[in-house]
Amino acid sequence: MTAPDQDPNEVAEFLLSLGRAQLNAGFPVDTVTSTLKTAAGKYGFPGADVSVFPGAVFLSLDRTHQALFTAVNEEITRLDQSAAIADVAYRAEQGRVEPHEGIEELARTPFLPSRFPYWATLLGYGLVAAGFALVFRFSYWDPVIAGLLGIFVGVCVRWSAPNPALNVLMTPLLGAVCSAVIFTVTKPLGPDVRPIHIVAASLIVLLPGAALTQATMEMASGHIISGGSRMLWAGMQLLLLTAGIYVGAQLAGSGSIDIHPFRQDRLPIWVAFAAVAIYAVGQGLVRNMPRGSLWIIFVLLMVAQAIVLVSAFTIGAVVGCGLAAMVTLLAAILAEQRGKSRLPAISLFTPIFWLLVPGSVGVIGLVATVSGERGARETELVAGANLLVQAAAVIIAILIGMQVASLIGQARFWKSQAEPDQSPVA
Repeated sequence: MTAPDQDPNEVAEFLLSLGRAQLNAGFPVDTVTSTLKTAAGKYGFPGADVSVFPGAVFLSLDRTHQALFTAVNEEITRLDQSAAIADVAYRAEQGRVEPHEGIEELARTPFLPSRFPYWATLLGYGLVAAGFALVFRFSYWDPVIAGLLGIFVGVCVRWSAPNPALNVLMTPLLGAVCSAVIFTVTKPLGPDVRPIHIVAASLIVLLPGAALTQATMEMASGHIISGGSRMLWAGMQLLLLTAGIYVGAQLAGSGSIDIHPFRQDRLPIWVAFAAVAIYAVGQGLVRNMPRGSLWIIFVLLMVAQAIVLVSAFTIGAVVGCGLAAMVTLLAAILAEQRGKSRLPAISLFTPIFWLLVPGSVGVIGLVATVSGERGARETELVAGANLLVQAAAVIIAILIGMQVASLIGQARFWKSQAEPDQSPVA
């Protein structure tokens, strides 16, 4: 069937299903918009109008098929499912998949079997928390405590996943529970541990890293409404998490939170790279990465960590975060375009965004600021405010780096389009 002979109703259903699946998988709205417009042209509707928002897709193929709408109703966090959706989108942009076949493939995606058993996924939550805690290089106690609490958080997250209302309560509740437990357990250990860092690591899966990544990418591409709404939601999540952590610290009897040794790393430099390896394996288990794709995340994380560490001693950590974001996002874009697995760049980049710790630094700074006010300690208040400023500077640097990477990635993409194109479905 040639493009002009395609059934408009079937094409519309396919494009709406594809847009909804991409949004569910965390694709930025500019990527979804570009995919649907390109695919519509391949299926015989070059004048189609597409409007995409974080929660809905609006489509108008022609004068007869107007004001078509679908709502986003779920979330896909597994990378194997995201890769399957990305593969359908790639073929749709080239017109190489029949609409009815694409609809069937997208309908099967949420039911793809997981590569790893339940216990391995929970272990992944612990490894993510332990690896992130070890990045601070302060104490070997940190990854042990954070890993155990990370598994507990994973159990709660998986248990509450089917209930959206319960998910909203989980963020402050887990923040309070983990904070109270960690501040209580670490009291006998004295200055050998810094509990607020362990708290941030154990709760890392609750940090809105994906939303912040999407928001920065969308605002960098000019989608202010979509990016701004995601950024607002991410900010609210950080505030809820901060409130929970603060309540937990008070329940544990901690009047103020000491963050002065934030940069006093005691462990050797190689520990930072070992931490990244642990973190990468944990991400692979938690996010159910497709076979053969873990090495991509591992390499990107290692590159980001190396850039940040070298920059900290030369041009500064903030600039280093921006440079790391630029290099790794560009690599993720090229991996999406050229890689066999078609893993979306947004999914590849999210763990790196977490590693660059804008969310974690923001939580530590917010909690320390509130704690300083209650403890009437000016030094604590100033330290917390300084961390908030640092978090803002890091996010701005990452935003600039992502924008540069997107521009270079587009240039590379258009260069690849000069090659002979695949013929549409026939």
